[in-house]
Amino acid sequence: MGVEVDAAGWLPILLAVATGSVTVTRFLPWNRRQVEAAREAVQATRSRVRRDYHDLDARWTRLRNEALVAVADLADGDGFARQLEGETDMAQRWVDWATEGLVALDTRWDPATLEDVDALNDAGQRWQELARGTRTGLTRLDELQQTLEEMAAARDSCARILRDIDDRMTQARHAVEITRTNGYDVAELHLVLDRATGDVDRGRVELEANRLAEATKALERAADAVERATGTARRMPELHHTLLQRLTALRRQVGEADRTVQRIVDTVEGHARRFVTDVWDAVADAPAQARERRDAARADLVAAEAAMADDVQRFLDAEQSMDAVDADLEQLEWIRAGVATFEADLRAVIAEYPRAHAAARDSIARARTFMDVRQGDVNPGRRANLDRAAQVLADAERIAADGRGDPQDVIDRLGEVIRFTDQVLHGARSDAQQRDAYRTHVARLVRDAQRSVRRAHSAAGFGLIGWGARAKVSLSTAEDALREANAVLGSDPSRAEYLALQAGDIAAQILHEHRRRSNGPQIFR
Repeated sequence: MGVEVDAAGWLPILLAVATGSVTVTRFLPWNRRQVEAAREAVQATRSRVRRDYHDLDARWTRLRNEALVAVADLADGDGFARQLEGETDMAQRWVDWATEGLVALDTRWDPATLEDVDALNDAGQRWQELARGTRTGLTRLDELQQTLEEMAAARDSCARILRDIDDRMTQARHAVEITRTNGYDVAELHLVLDRATGDVDRGRVELEANRLAEATKALERAADAVERATGTARRMPELHHTLLQRLTALRRQVGEADRTVQRIVDTVEGHARRFVTDVWDAVADAPAQARERRDAARADLVAAEAAMADDVQRFLDAEQSMDAVDADLEQLEWIRAGVATFEADLRAVIAEYPRAHAAARDSIARARTFMDVRQGDVNPGRRANLDRAAQVLADAERIAADGRGDPQDVIDRLGEVIRFTDQVLHGARSDAQQRDAYRTHVARLVRDAQRSVRRAHSAAGFGLIGWGARAKVSLSTAEDALREANAVLGSDPSRAEYLALQAGDIAAQILHEHRRRSNGPQIFR
């Protein structure tokens, strides 16, 4: 047997020459520090999990009992009962999962019993996963507690409304009568109060049948109607004046909507003539949607004008129609802003090309110089990466020269060139240079993902129902990922890269689904 001492003069390592195996007789100091640091990290996560689990277990015992009592007091099928049952079931699953996980990890992945860095890192990941699950369980309990609080508030609300409603109804009818004697048409207000009376009767019936959610809706609807009718009656002259002013402003805004629609159409059609469909298909439906919102605003404005006529005086109907006009115009503005953001992103990508192109060409030049210096002492894989980089650069230049291709695709290809040349130059750079290059690469990924998410937002439309609503939920997840990516870019670029790729994948899936659902861009229909 021989003795070999490492270059730094550390503790000896005994070599078993006969078998070719290496046996370390004692931990090297750096290895010991690694093991202890890993152990401390796992122990910290484990302690946090145990604290959270103790909180989870205590709250679950209390809230489960409260939920069981609450459901027992409600009729089958009551809205609160269904919500409590669903949230209790979901919380039970997370508590059971956390309990099983804690027992399993305490048994097999106790950091005090592990002596290997890899094993401790593996244990750390498992404990972190349990930590996230335990926190999710606590979130489910927060939701359950909120529902119980909402249920208690609903009972208080019903009791308060039933205590005061008769007096408030009398005051409302008195105010309406005074308004009638002043020369205003109050038929609309009588209808509102009659519907409110029906809701009160309905609320009493539902409450006696232990259908709290339904009773709460009916009674709160009645209370709101009585308050609205009273307020409208008392401020009828002021309301009339205010609505006339608002109507004048809305006429002007609806008139301006024509110019907004035309700008949207001109922008999208201009890009449609210049680029392939994949560049602008996220906003392809914008012209049709804009026209639809403008036409809806016109129709709602006509309804408001009819309700404001001197021989009609349905001021509440007029107010609702004006609210609808505002909503139509708000959606039109949302479409305009989406198209403007799309155009700004497109211009930014086009403006980025000269710098990205120069960087890609420079990276290939440096890689070739490196290869020339090394000549025969070069791994064949590096030569293949350099050839791929040159081919991708040629493809990017061809697409850019054509002028109709997707500028973002060109920028992505130029980034791919740099990734290939980075592999060629690996080992020729200092650690600091490699870290800087990696952060630059990740920053570009984050920026590209942000653009993709904005395009996907436009493709998802208003996101009120159906596929669009589901897309908006997914995009919210993507935006959360990008916020975290930006936050950790300087400290943990690998995490930022993972999050940027996740957000980009979500956006790509939405854009793909949008294209699949479209039978061709609305602009050409």
